[in-house]
Amino acid sequence: KTFYFNNLKINFNENNYAVIKGKIPYEVACIIYKKYPGNPYGIRIDGGAYNSKPVDYAIDDIYAIEMSKYVEKYREMREYIRKCNEAKIYLAERPNNNKYITSYHIDSKEGLIIFLAEMKDYLARKNGKNEIFVPRIKEINANVCTEILNKANPFINTYEWMKNDIENNFIFFKTVENSMKTSFSRRFRMALEEFDKAVNPFMNKNIELDDAINYLDKVKIDASSFKTVIGSRSKSNCAEMYISDKKTKNKVSYFRTYDGFKYQLHYNLGKFQTLNVSHYFSSCDDGEVIVLKIYGENVSKKFDIKYNLTTGKAGRLYGKKTQISSEKKEFIYDALLKAIEYASSVTIDNMKKDEFGKKLLLENK
Repeated sequence: KTFYFNNLKINFNENNYAVIKGKIPYEVACIIYKKYPGNPYGIRIDGGAYNSKPVDYAIDDIYAIEMSKYVEKYREMREYIRKCNEAKIYLAERPNNNKYITSYHIDSKEGLIIFLAEMKDYLARKNGKNEIFVPRIKEINANVCTEILNKANPFINTYEWMKNDIENNFIFFKTVENSMKTSFSRRFRMALEEFDKAVNPFMNKNIELDDAINYLDKVKIDASSFKTVIGSRSKSNCAEMYISDKKTKNKVSYFRTYDGFKYQLHYNLGKFQTLNVSHYFSSCDDGEVIVLKIYGENVSKKFDIKYNLTTGKAGRLYGKKTQISSEKKEFIYDALLKAIEYASSVTIDNMKKDEFGKKLLLENK
């Protein structure tokens, strides 16, 4: 889709970034550059580097006309470069109020909101009106995030999703039934459920999440829902959601897929070591699976283990699988408990409603 705003053309690239084309005021570009050092929201001039400076890309109409003439007139490269450099010198001497940049590539929804808010308030200033959008960026971000989450519907839990999976629900629920036969396997199943709810806190009925406007300073959330088409078959209401801790950069991922689900943790253990934990169901893997993996520069020996709960077999990720031993299952269980703690530090610890603040609010009412 293509949208138009104040003679700017806005569309969305298949690589998930917004493309803005037109005459973007130099003043707006300078405000964004100065206000957001390090460019954390991926607002990239001409789709270039994150640290590109507006002054290096700003042009005006005189310069644009000269460049179009030089392309046609000067076939000899040396003369063309000389005239371009000369035009750059004259451009720098002219006032900035007529200058603009011609495009942005914006990598995040937060960056797009910032750009649109700054543009709207720039136009308000030019017309002698009050600036109202930039002060509301935090509120607008929260409203957008809430709308996106409502569409992605992360409130659907594993059992609800698999119940409607006609081709795979028998295998999944048979696996769940088999995991209830001993006290240890029941604890293992409960740990899996807690891990899933830590990755996707919107499924957790035992906690109250705060309003988005209060937790989006601490976490970044991206989500979408979509239809998956494979051959002549399709499945609606598939979804993906990513939550990352802005401070630690640890993150979790949640997927409702064509043939199952996936809950994943990506956690920095320090000393350049990273832990990945995945719990998923896939017909390609013949059932319900847990994968534990540690990798990084300081890992002397790669560690990974893949346990298929449906078949009862485990082994290296790409190695031979054998019937799992009780010792290995206990090891995975202990790792799972730690993974719950890690995932909760990304989501629940950052997003749950503050009980002290909630108590004060009730008392004031």
